[in-house]
Amino acid sequence: MELNILSLNVRGLNKTTKRRQLFRWLHQQKSDVIFLQETYSSAQTIKLWEAEWGGKIVESHGSNHSRGVMILFKPKINVSIEKVVRDKNGRYVSSEVYLDDDKFVFVNIYAPNDQTQQVHFLRDLSHSVLNSYANETLVLGGDFNCALTELDKRGGRSIELKKSVIKEINNLVIAHDLIDTWRANNPNLQGFTWSNPSMKIQCRLDYLFISKDMRPLLKNVKII
Repeated sequence: MELNILSLNVRGLNKTTKRRQLFRWLHQQKSDVIFLQETYSSAQTIKLWEAEWGGKIVESHGSNHSRGVMILFKPKINVSIEKVVRDKNGRYVSSEVYLDDDKFVFVNIYAPNDQTQQVHFLRDLSHSVLNSYANETLVLGGDFNCALTELDKRGGRSIELKKSVIKEINNLVIAHDLIDTWRANNPNLQGFTWSNPSMKIQCRLDYLFISKDMRPLLKNVKII
């Protein structure tokens, strides 16, 4: 089957106009599976949001002004959700699903900004969550809040300042036999998913990693 996956940090969906505009835009992208970070969702809002979206949503709540992650499935996709694991702090959600007859494990994360917290979070994610999926087809994505290489950053401070976080991400990728989809298809190309208002600092902080055995199926990767 052909599968289109999109990841986006939305920085809050509590405003009705913004949320509905975003959902319309997401429908226009024709993505099958969508990872959203910083959703600011709650147990009180999620049913309404799911009705507005029109398809299934799995989520992990943060607070109404921070964190929160969601995985959205397009309305007409044939999806069976088998198991969901939610982080109590709204930093990750994992979902074992069948799309038609194909099984996938989708893991959407929003990593902390603080370096010490990042290292602890990534280590815990690798051992406590991803180890359970050793033999599964895994898609791990979201906002990692860290540029991995010099190619992934323009301006600002050196990536050397986050070398412990970079090492942890690389350890996780190796341990779970993953590939960085953007870098696999664009080995020497710069592409950025975040910039400061002046555009003087730009970084690739958002990633979609997939199981290495999916590499022959990877057709196109783009930053929009």
